[in-house]
Amino acid sequence: MKKTFFVTGFQSAKGVGKASGKPYEFANLFNLTPVRNWKTDNGESKSSGFTVDDDKCLKAQIALVPQLAQYTYPCFIEAEIDIDPEDMTSTILVDIFGHTPLDLNSPFNPSTSDSKAQSGLKVSS
Repeated sequence: MKKTFFVTGFQSAKGVGKASGKPYEFANLFNLTPVRNWKTDNGESKSSGFTVDDDKCLKAQIALVPQLAQYTYPCFIEAEIDIDPEDMTSTILVDIFGHTPLDLNSPFNPSTSDSKAQSGLKVSS
């Protein structure tokens, strides 16, 4: 499934577990997820916006790490996700089609009428 994610950063690691002695290798993207409202018999929440939830990090195939390392974060990433073969209840990033970095140092550029330039978005792939 092709999808666009707002990614604040990524992390990859490779090594040997201190306690288990087993090798590990992983890559995760930290993407914004909507803050959810809730309501129970004991109370309710009022919320708006997005959060970075470590439990909802998007796993990525290790082969994508060199490409992910070249991006400037935060950015939008257009990607393909699929069922994670190691955990059939979750998804994994399997391909990246492009990304759009956000220029947080200059979010608005009034010198042009182009909407992408005004928003600070710079498209690259």
